[in-house]
Amino acid sequence: MITSSIRTAAIAVLAILATSAPALAELSGRHADIKALAADSDNIVLGKVTGARVQLIDGAPFTQYTMLVESVLKGSASASVVISVPGGAVSTARVPVSEVVAGSPQLFINSEGVMFLNGSPDGTFAIVGSSEGALTMQTDATGQDFVTYGGEKITIEALRSAVANAE
Repeated sequence: MITSSIRTAAIAVLAILATSAPALAELSGRHADIKALAADSDNIVLGKVTGARVQLIDGAPFTQYTMLVESVLKGSASASVVISVPGGAVSTARVPVSEVVAGSPQLFINSEGVMFLNGSPDGTFAIVGSSEGALTMQTDATGQDFVTYGGEKITIEALRSAVANAE
């Protein structure tokens, strides 16, 4: 009797996993390439993180990063955008709240990068594909700016071209 119940439960779990695999893959933020990531994004900006603050939204901490936009690669964005990332630490009147969300990017003040974004109803932006859509700007020995995606070095010029071809 117990064995039959366990077998039935195991079959039910496998059925749920099999039918939800495509949805789980989408939520994991894995895109085939930079063009696919660009196609899923409403806005792509290159800029510098200038501030961060944590606030509770429906009881969960979110870090709100302010980014000064230097260049818009796709869409339209103002001179600065607020990017909302799940997780952070905040002290409330009653108890401190801290949460780390697996896969969420951690941005740093004064860091430069390229962000693949979608707008939210509250006017902030969410990063597409979680940390996959937050690319840190680097400079090589020749002074050329680049980002890394999927282990591949991509110059900003090549990124602009990939974004243009994704539309």
